[in-house]
Amino acid sequence: MADQVLAVELILGVDEVTSHRIRKFGYGDGYEQIAPDGINTKVREYNITSVPFSASTTSAFREILDQICIGDFFKTNTEQGMPPYIPPGSDPVRFRIVDNKYTITSLPASNKFQFTFAIREAFSG
Repeated sequence: MADQVLAVELILGVDEVTSHRIRKFGYGDGYEQIAPDGINTKVREYNITSVPFSASTTSAFREILDQICIGDFFKTNTEQGMPPYIPPGSDPVRFRIVDNKYTITSLPASNKFQFTFAIREAFSG
């Protein structure tokens, strides 16, 4: 397995969704107790829509996404950062594609293709 640098031109912006993994214990009277579930409980997800790709670039990018879906990681480029949430110079962050799926939209008027997918922060050693 190898890391693929997350370098894709984006349409408009990136939506960040932050969730926290917790354990929740509920009691019959409505009282609840919550506690963090593990050491990496804060998980970030980003919804990504790429700029339109030409047909030749589409097949190359599709191969990269397929590799991520079966076990590789996306890694942020620490020199440029990932707009707008991961600043340049920070430690690399690895991501996997959520639910191992992506969507390709055909734009027939321009003979181009657009990718839509979500990535989730992956905690790897």
